[in-house]
Amino acid sequence: MGEKGVLLGNTGSQSHSFSNTEVINDDAGGAFVSWYSYAPKALSPEFHVTKLDTDGKTRWQQDFSRVDQLISDGNGGAILWLHRC
Repeated sequence: MGEKGVLLGNTGSQSHSFSNTEVINDDAGGAFVSWYSYAPKALSPEFHVTKLDTDGKTRWQQDFSRVDQLISDGNGGAILWLHRC
């Protein structure tokens, strides 16, 4: 991505679709970005969470089957409510 943005994900394929993108301030200059991705023929979507630092660099990324809510903990971390079946 160029100077005005951060590339959050690239599957290299036009076959995936994405939805429910959310950006949460981490209260330490960075952010958490979450979104759902849908692969062709998948039975359910994947939920992704990425931690960006103050420079927009990815610090980590984690995939989940479902997250009900994502909020900042006020100290640079996040609290995730995971869905249990």
